[in-house]
Amino acid sequence: MIDFFEYMEREHPDADSLVNNAGIYLARSILDYQEDEIDKVMDINIKGAVYFSQLFGRRMLRNRQKGTIVNMSSVSGMEGSSDAIYGLTKAALLGLTKSCAMNFSPYIRVNAVAPTMVDTSMMEAIPDWRKKEYLSHQLIPEPVLPGDVAETVLFLLSDKSRHYTGATFDLNNGGYLR
Repeated sequence: MIDFFEYMEREHPDADSLVNNAGIYLARSILDYQEDEIDKVMDINIKGAVYFSQLFGRRMLRNRQKGTIVNMSSVSGMEGSSDAIYGLTKAALLGLTKSCAMNFSPYIRVNAVAPTMVDTSMMEAIPDWRKKEYLSHQLIPEPVLPGDVAETVLFLLSDKSRHYTGATFDLNNGGYLR
């Protein structure tokens, strides 16, 4: 990771945005997880975002450079998940977002996107009963597509969102209005 940031500083010193988008979903009950699987989900879904945010933050703050971080969370981080390990990692990203927003201000804006199910291959791992439950709560019937998530991320990376930091953009078709 350090090599990557050294490369970025050398070859792309004007890079001012980070999107923490790595994540895996194993679609398991907490009762079925093995220790190595828990570690794998935590390493990919949380530790990568922590380390990348730390290295990015250090670089930007050292240079007093304005920047933006967007963390990809999930409705599972806000509402819970049938896969408890996945849900807890996505909730952790929401906490990381708020903490980094406080620690990195006023130079780096940090926000999160928390989509509902997005029509990707990851949906294949979600049990049918869970898909039906999610969809039954949605007020907007069109599926959330990868492009919809990308548009939200692009907004957060743009100057149009210059007054947002520490916020979570809940992209869920109105499915969880409680």
